[in-house]
Amino acid sequence: MSVKFGDTSGTLSKHIKAAAQMLGGDIDQSNQVYGDSYTMSGYAKGGDDRIIGDNEINPPPPFSGRDDSNSLYGDSYQMNDHAKGGDDTLVGGNIFNGAINTVLSNLIYGDAYSMSDHAMGGKDTLIGGNNYEGSTLFNFLYGEAYQMNGAVVGGNDALIGGDNLGVGGNLFQHLYGDAYDMSGAVKGGSDLINGGSNGSGGNLLNDLNGDAYTMSGSADGGDDVITGGNNKAGGLCKINSLVTLAK
Repeated sequence: MSVKFGDTSGTLSKHIKAAAQMLGGDIDQSNQVYGDSYTMSGYAKGGDDRIIGDNEINPPPPFSGRDDSNSLYGDSYQMNDHAKGGDDTLVGGNIFNGAINTVLSNLIYGDAYSMSDHAMGGKDTLIGGNNYEGSTLFNFLYGEAYQMNGAVVGGNDALIGGDNLGVGGNLFQHLYGDAYDMSGAVKGGSDLINGGSNGSGGNLLNDLNGDAYTMSGSADGGDDVITGGNNKAGGLCKINSLVTLAK
């Protein structure tokens, strides 16, 4: 497991402004990459970072049959108070030809895993990985965070799903414009969400959610645009498009 931080493994607080960083995961292993720090509080501001996940390439025996993950956080694991995320670009890892019997999971959070109080998300771009082999790839993209509560305000993000291009490969991807769960007085951003396409005889699932999977309290979504993918081969392409969920 490789763990990297752009600025500090601790906390950014007060009025600290993080630097813009370019960070990457390490090939053929699991990675956790944080654009700025582990936590952000006060009036800290994240940098405009570019983070790229690990790729699964042609590992020699006995490395076939790997099960790796990329956990990419645009700013930090947790943001609270009045912390504000940077405008980040996060790119998931790919499975390339030769990485047989491999499972790769990309878990991509535009700002943080958890956002609370009056934290604000940045204007982020999240891009899922592509599957070029007959293996299995999972893309989980969250425009801001997995969980948003309090009076958090989401940014206007772009989420782009990966493509399934390997013969007999599987790509399962779940895209959430803001978060998996929104509660309290959270306000979602106006997001652009594009599903991936199936260019092989494998299987593709696009689960596209404009705001969140669950919304409670007075949480409110943004004005989102959702576009499904295409099935260009003989496999199964299933597209679920949810603009928002009822309160």
